[in-house]
Amino acid sequence: MNPNGTKRSAGRPREAVLTRQKITDAAIKLLRTGSLKALTVSALAERLGVAPSAIYNHADSRATILSWVQESIAQQLDASGFGTEPWRAATERWAWSYYRLLREHPWFVEITATVPLRDAEVSARMYERVAYGLRAEGWRVRDVLHTISALESFIFGAAFDAAAPSDIYATGVHAQAAPILTAIVRAHDEVVANSELNTGEITFDLGLQAMLDGLHARHSHPKIANE
Repeated sequence: MNPNGTKRSAGRPREAVLTRQKITDAAIKLLRTGSLKALTVSALAERLGVAPSAIYNHADSRATILSWVQESIAQQLDASGFGTEPWRAATERWAWSYYRLLREHPWFVEITATVPLRDAEVSARMYERVAYGLRAEGWRVRDVLHTISALESFIFGAAFDAAAPSDIYATGVHAQAAPILTAIVRAHDEVVANSELNTGEITFDLGLQAMLDGLHARHSHPKIANE
């Protein structure tokens, strides 16, 4: 019976209890509460208020759900500059969007490292655009994947490091044992106080610009790239 006292019509409900999007959204919320290990089909079913078998009616495995999560999050990566902007500007735009995304979703690093592109069309299209942009500006085929991987390694590490305490280098009671470091930390704190960027962002920008300078040198001078 419904609230009006009439019988419900037989058959399927008007709206599906579960959809791919509902499962994906619930999985992302679950990941935000813990590590990648927290995402199990049983835990996901409990969050959604259904039996595990109901989830398997939509996803054949946990790996499939992980690929859905990756596709959902990867849409936030900005590779729009490749093919429309100079490679350096495009790479900077992409790297910053990647860094900010990983600070918000630190568990995304592990998903990116474990979900193959054959199961992630959105990610494949993103890498295709990056690769196209580099090749369009004369990047050697042999260097494209190494360049992308090197940048991702830096971005992943920087995002992980961003979670460290802002005063991690403070010497405290050991100031006399490390007077140079203590003075540098004091100067560093002044720089951060007068900057629109936080400590992690300043560090990321420094490292990113250094990497881009090095890549520019290799790309502009083939002799360097061949050494």
